[in-house]
Amino acid sequence: MNKITKNYIVIFSILVLVFCIGRCVIAENSNNLKFEKVGNLNIARCRHTATLLQDGRVLIIGGRNSALPFNHQTLKSTEIYDPKTKKFTMGPDMLFAREKPVAVLLNDGRVFIIGGWADDDKPGTVNANGRYIPGPGEAGIRTTEFYDPITNKFYQGPELIIAQNEMINGFIPLILDDGKIMLKDVGSHIPSTEIYNPKDNTFNTVVKDIRWWSGALVNLDNGNVLVISYERKKTFIFNPKTETYSSGPDMNYQRRGGIVVKLNDKRVLICGGQEIDTNNKILNSCEYYNAALNKFIMFDSNMTKPRMGSDEILLNNGNFLIFGGYNHLRGSQTDIEIFSPKTNTFYKVKYDTNHYAPTITQLKDNTVLFAGGRVPPYRHSTNKAFVLKY
Repeated sequence: MNKITKNYIVIFSILVLVFCIGRCVIAENSNNLKFEKVGNLNIARCRHTATLLQDGRVLIIGGRNSALPFNHQTLKSTEIYDPKTKKFTMGPDMLFAREKPVAVLLNDGRVFIIGGWADDDKPGTVNANGRYIPGPGEAGIRTTEFYDPITNKFYQGPELIIAQNEMINGFIPLILDDGKIMLKDVGSHIPSTEIYNPKDNTFNTVVKDIRWWSGALVNLDNGNVLVISYERKKTFIFNPKTETYSSGPDMNYQRRGGIVVKLNDKRVLICGGQEIDTNNKILNSCEYYNAALNKFIMFDSNMTKPRMGSDEILLNNGNFLIFGGYNHLRGSQTDIEIFSPKTNTFYKVKYDTNHYAPTITQLKDNTVLFAGGRVPPYRHSTNKAFVLKY
């Protein structure tokens, strides 16, 4: 056997070894995951929220019950999931029916429910001056309420300054380092940032706002907030102390509907999304924000497929899970992939149910609860629920 042949054998052996290691990592990760059915929700619902309570139970609130695509009802009912019994029980009704509200767990254990939509299929009207008046079926809700798990009751909170229907696409919340809650509009005719102060139970608005659609808010270690825009490649930095915005570094790609996660190693990872200002391409690439350099750097690994509008959750083991989303070829997706920061790789997870857009909640242990959502082909709401153990 000559020297060249030996070298080829060595190179081939190394390639086989690398391939096997990669396959073994995926196999190991996949084998450690187990799906398990739990009790169904009492009411089929989508566009609801799920909040992990301090005692480990999960509060499910509101949403939409839709038997047909154009026949649905906004819900004020709630349910509570108990991981010990793996069952849902009905909770008290909210004060107001709400779809897609914001629900935030406060430090004192209460849940703060903010805004949402009321949709009962009643259309709007045009007044004598030709102005369109939204009907109840299109009404954003200005009210808020609190849920107290000790008394198991809801009671009214302060009103928002701007209702969600005035924001077009609602708002995204972030609990700031000082315990206040920041609400930034996703897109509106009148840009709005509201700050809720739990000490005096009031909202106030930021005077000088940014006229850009916002996609995600991330707390940075210096106390500021990274605001990632859906428009072009823009980002901004919000200073909670001065309540002012400044320009941040541009991303490498526009990422409308992208996935944004702050990892335990402090990297802010942005994946996927759509380049709407160029070719409408949906991406599978990723980049991350380096706070020390104040710039975005392209990431070496890509997701297993292009996607936008996905749900994501950081797991207790430091990995993050990506569920569903949308792409041009397949429409709404129902698959799962997981990113491992240890190996900087994405891997697929075998998943054999067809419903999408459930709520996803990390429980106290290494278990994730998936509840409700929609099922094809007519986007009916579903009462199905299951857990993923890892």
